[in-house]
Amino acid sequence: MAKNVLRRVIAHADGWMPNRVTAAEVEESRSKLDAMAAEAGRDPKSITITVYGQLPQKDVVQPLLNAGADRVVVRPEHVDTEKEMGEQLERMAEAIFK
Repeated sequence: MAKNVLRRVIAHADGWMPNRVTAAEVEESRSKLDAMAAEAGRDPKSITITVYGQLPQKDVVQPLLNAGADRVVVRPEHVDTEKEMGEQLERMAEAIFK
């Protein structure tokens, strides 16, 4: 990840929200953010990572969490009705949490 992005996070934000990154990128960036936060006199735990735009699959989500992401936002597919969305969310929950 570009160090300038992480510098801006440390200087101006309380979190980082990368899109479609790998677990290795999260792990590397978490390490850099922690070091940069400490260097800037900030508590590293005050900087969260929310990974956005991931597939709703346990083998995608869990490695990101293990690598240091605080949360992972998965992307649902387009649907036309509330019923379809409810069904899709049930399938996503089953795939990720079971």
